[in-house]
Amino acid sequence: MIHIRFERSPNTLIYSGDYFGLNYEREWFRDPLVQQIVQDIDRSTVVSDSVIDSPVLDFIGPRDLSNGAKTLILMLKEPEHEFNGTAIRDNCGAWMIRIGKMHDITVVFRRIFRFHPPAEKDVADINAVCDFNGMRIDSMVDYMAAYNDYVLKME
Repeated sequence: MIHIRFERSPNTLIYSGDYFGLNYEREWFRDPLVQQIVQDIDRSTVVSDSVIDSPVLDFIGPRDLSNGAKTLILMLKEPEHEFNGTAIRDNCGAWMIRIGKMHDITVVFRRIFRFHPPAEKDVADINAVCDFNGMRIDSMVDYMAAYNDYVLKME
């Protein structure tokens, strides 16, 4: 399940890309799910546990992946952290939902986050709960209701 928060705590990994660069393990890149994340988010191919073939940057190392890919890999491999969802793009939403179905993750959003591409009207089955008010979030409508509840109570 995804636990959604709208405020950071002292435990929030604000710079998950920096944390990733210092803490990732090469063996993570042997995992087919990690390889799929890299392909889907960065359009790059994992060649080995230390080489990634990027159509834009040529051959790169894991530290050179996008912040979104690095954050998703951390969600998959080290779910005990609280992640800064504001720092990743909406194209990570489907993966976040998938990872949230594997194990609990906590994500902080300080903006409206779309869990789906803009062309889609809505996405269902988000499988989340808002830690601020306990609201169940299964769709973008639910997410917006929880977000609006938070914003209105802050005024």
